Amino acid sequence: MRAMSRPDSGRALEGAVLADLLLIVDDFHGAWFPDAQAPDAVQRFWFAAQYPREKKLFKRLCGRFGPALELARSILTMIPDLAHGGNAVLGIPEQLRLAVFLDQQPRNMRAVVTKEESEQLEKEIVEFTRCALLLTHNVLNTAEAAISGGSAAGSSAVSAESLAGAVLTLAGATVAQLCFMTLALRHSRELPEVRRAEVVLSSLAALRPGLPVVEAFRRENRAVLQRLEDEAYVRET
Repeated sequence: MRAMSRPDSGRALEGAVLADLLLIVDDFHGAWFPDAQAPDAVQRFWFAAQYPREKKLFKRLCGRFGPALELARSILTMIPDLAHGGNAVLGIPEQLRLAVFLDQQPRNMRAVVTKEESEQLEKEIVEFTRCALLLTHNVLNTAEAAISGGSAAGSSAVSAESLAGAVLTLAGATVAQLCFMTLALRHSRELPEVRRAEVVLSSLAALRPGLPVVEAFRRENRAVLQRLEDEAYVRET
């Protein structure tokens, strides 16, 4: 059921939940990208949720932001409506930031769940990633449409530099935030999605050559891309 057909009381409740969630998402970005003076600096705790050296940090992060996943879970099915068409209330900045949160924070929870809880968590990660992927595609499609004057997404007229620049401008994002948004594509483990992540990261590499965060994300994405392409080749032969 689309959002416009819900009772006014239901829409008001969902709107309040979304507003609360977005405030928490902003706080999450402040914690995940903590250096305001160097917002694109690589942080040592990224991808270290299961490393003993970062256990205390991730306990704090998960204690602070884990409960917000309950809020997210309660409105997960309505997010496509909120991001598309006439009912859209999520702007591009909110979509990018929410995509990063939905992709990353559930994975951070791996640091604190028990073995008994891990199976359920992995199922939830799939659902959160699916929603993050939808938001990520919408951000990229909007940027491509803005560049090409409304032509179909994926237009060959979109240059590498202009794609990265358009996303960063439309979303008001840092390079590191955009790198993390590409994880929703990579985590899908689907070849077309990982290829699209490579396009975005190549865009960033052209715009900000030599930036360590871009190089790190591009290196990891290319490894996944190569593996998926090899598997596709084997299946076709």
